[in-house]
Amino acid sequence: MGGGGAVPSVSRLDPVLVFPLPLLEELLGRLRSLGWTLRLHEDVRREGRRMTAYLWTHSDGRWLAGEGETDRAALLQILDAATDELDALEST
Repeated sequence: MGGGGAVPSVSRLDPVLVFPLPLLEELLGRLRSLGWTLRLHEDVRREGRRMTAYLWTHSDGRWLAGEGETDRAALLQILDAATDELDALEST
């Protein structure tokens, strides 16, 4: 993984924090290494506001969904839902 030092566990990240793109990409790479696949990315308008949504699926039938006004907000919901798996990967 990146040369900038250890990546913090998702469970210890401040959900309001704006993540630098390399960190976000690394965490999403960890999801992929656990067998998750991006199935849907969609930009929509809800009540006049632009929203973006992501859906990740796993071959065992599980799914993770996130929606927000920005890609980062939506992806943070995905990462928050996957915290236990990402933490387990980090501790191995």
